[in-house]
Amino acid sequence: MKIDDKELLFSQVKILAGIYALAALTILGVKMVCTAKGLSLDAMLHDPLTVAQAPFYIGCLSNLGVLAWAYAASVFFFGWTQALVHSASKEHTKFLFWSWILSAALTLDDLFMVHEDVFPSVLGVPQNTAYALYFALMASYLLAFQKIIRDKLATILIPGLLFFGLSIVLDEAVTRLPLVLEEGGKLLGILTWGFYAHSAARYYSRGPANG
Repeated sequence: MKIDDKELLFSQVKILAGIYALAALTILGVKMVCTAKGLSLDAMLHDPLTVAQAPFYIGCLSNLGVLAWAYAASVFFFGWTQALVHSASKEHTKFLFWSWILSAALTLDDLFMVHEDVFPSVLGVPQNTAYALYFALMASYLLAFQKIIRDKLATILIPGLLFFGLSIVLDEAVTRLPLVLEEGGKLLGILTWGFYAHSAARYYSRGPANG
């Protein structure tokens, strides 16, 4: 076996060991929380539909949205790592990193219903306050990277933000409109964000010498 092959094998084994260790710690942490809080470990480990004994199609549109969020977060993460490898500009590398962090946070928010349930029910924070927090985070992100976004991404991002805004307005509307408008607007916004992530990684993950 060549030296390069040995180094590659060692690197792969080391990464796998880290992944398995993280998974084991996660499972152990879940078990400890369940024991401390008197929660059902089976409920924490099984699929929600299995625990609820609900049909497979329950929440299908919401699940598609979570997958789209996860796609965007993954693309931004990959773009950031490629920016590091290819010596992209410091500003572009930072943009991809914070885009990944924001996308990952929004993925977790949608997956665990953080602003809808965790904030008001667990933390005692009103949903409107949660919306204000997310608005402030998004505004800070847009202001920090406005030059990069305006350069090649504004045409993609603006419709997505409008769809998100429409979904929030319909969610808070006094007169209840068909739910499909609210959830449809949200899904279109997430899908647009996914295309935004794809385009950002494509444009900004390589150094000047690589185009």
